[in-house]
Amino acid sequence: MQNSVHFVMRHCSKTFFDFLVEELKTPVDEVDYLGRNPFMLNAISNPSKTVVTESVQRLLNMKVNFDLSDAKGRTPFLIYYENKNLVLANKLLEQGANIK
Repeated sequence: MQNSVHFVMRHCSKTFFDFLVEELKTPVDEVDYLGRNPFMLNAISNPSKTVVTESVQRLLNMKVNFDLSDAKGRTPFLIYYENKNLVLANKLLEQGANIK
């Protein structure tokens, strides 16, 4: 199962994200049926998008775990790095991402 924040992070809708988090108090660090949180889903769905969206920045500000790994052992940092998305890879490094 996935909650609505998972869906929003895959589709990058700031307005809907704000509504879910601020109005409905939807948990932002919940994992889905495959163990992925919204941060991981954003990395998987938008690996080459080099813009640090407001939603991504808010997840970072909320201290959402960005070091979760997928079934292949890749973290969002590694996904961004593999896709040559140095903007977001560096952003995660600045926040203390695990590079292993």
